[in-house]
Amino acid sequence: SLLVALSILWSTLRTGVSPMPSSYIARTTLLTRLRLTRPGPILELGAGWGSLAIPIAQQFNDRKVIAYELSPVPAAICWLRARRQGLSNLEVRCKNFARADLTGAALMVTFLGPGAMRKLARRLERGPVHSTLLSHTFHLPGHRERARWSCNDAHHSTMYRYEIDRD
Repeated sequence: SLLVALSILWSTLRTGVSPMPSSYIARTTLLTRLRLTRPGPILELGAGWGSLAIPIAQQFNDRKVIAYELSPVPAAICWLRARRQGLSNLEVRCKNFARADLTGAALMVTFLGPGAMRKLARRLERGPVHSTLLSHTFHLPGHRERARWSCNDAHHSTMYRYEIDRD
């Protein structure tokens, strides 16, 4: 258990984001707003324990869902949960999404902190990316959201939708 704690601490210090699950209300609100208008996979950037990736894979079982999580323990738990539920469309990658190929994504979903969102904004500037981005709680610096809505959870979380079109 000490190794698990140290592993999570290491990845939290490295990324600036701890693997925090979305609340039930926030998750439900986000899932009702998911619309796919483009072909391609759905990416969850910073999947943690899979609290969003798993219901997304269940809701869109005809789409490939790729969950990126840098911390090995939450990534392993997410993978185990997906296998236990028979979600063959969910692929868990223990990898930093900042180094991932985002070009073909139909949709990207995030629940990251402000520092990670700044890094994501810089990553998206390098293009090419043509995708919708839904962000739980934190805005994407330098980008104007296309929609914003409040969640009726304990934190009154805000959700943001962006259309990213960079060549």
